[in-house]
Amino acid sequence: AKAIKELREKTGMGITQCKNALEECGGDMEKAEMNLRKQGLDKAAKKADRPTGQGVVAIRHEGNSAAMIELACEQEPTTNNERFINLVDLALTTALREKVKSADDMLKAPPPDGTFADSVKSVIGVVGENSQLKKAVTMEAPAGGLIGYYAHFNKKAGAMVALSLESIDAGHEGLRTAANDISMHA
Repeated sequence: AKAIKELREKTGMGITQCKNALEECGGDMEKAEMNLRKQGLDKAAKKADRPTGQGVVAIRHEGNSAAMIELACEQEPTTNNERFINLVDLALTTALREKVKSADDMLKAPPPDGTFADSVKSVIGVVGENSQLKKAVTMEAPAGGLIGYYAHFNKKAGAMVALSLESIDAGHEGLRTAANDISMHA
């Protein structure tokens, strides 16, 4: 039971799947984990053609940079799944680090293990739904400028703007509010 629990925490797979994998691999935790990951990738491949009509748009702003991603899934409840939420966080972190310009750039980007595309497939294997990175972009503020951003409360829409400011102090709080308001109306 302890080994099943440990394997479940590592992989996110169901109790029965973990139990079966451990039995098949003679109790070898490492082999069982590899077995489950392969099963997850197989599951992801089978679901690749299923439509993704739900998902989230998320934005992260750090310093003079901002990243925006759209991560789609099949059903709305998936957007509240802890693994899906962690994938959104990983997407934003990776986008800012790699300064991606498109979803294709992002899918090739290296998160801690493999590529971001591998991370998406791993989540599909666990949550059992197709998920796709639809859009990813980063934006840099021009010298002396600032970034404004807005993500709608329903997580379905967002916008970012980069303002170039000549002879105006970019640190003025009113400018940040104005930049965010511009994004909200975009």
